Amino acid sequence: MENQYENSDKEFAQGIYVQLPKQDFILAEFGFKISEFLPWFQEKVASASASGEEFINIQFKNSKANKPYAEVNNWKPKQTGDSPPPPSVDINDPF
Repeated sequence: MENQYENSDKEFAQGIYVQLPKQDFILAEFGFKISEFLPWFQEKVASASASGEEFINIQFKNSKANKPYAEVNNWKPKQTGDSPPPPSVDINDPF
C-alpha cells in the first residue's frame, strides 16, 4: 500500500527548551529563549502565511537518550490528482 502522507525531515523548534515536569499535575514544562526563538518564529510565521497555513504545530518528544526536545510537525496529507477535494460543510445546516 502506498504511503498517503508526506514525510519530511526533522525540524527542531529553535529556542524552545523542554523539561520533564517535576510534579504529576503539570502536563508540560518548557521555556523560550527569546534571542533564539523570536527570529525562528518570525520566519515560520512568514512561511506559514505565504503558504496559507494557519498553524505552526510543535510536538514535544523524548530522544533516544531520554532527553525532551521540541520538533516542528510538518505533516501534511499527500496531494494526489486522483483524490477529489474534501466536501465542504455548511456550518449553518443542522443536518
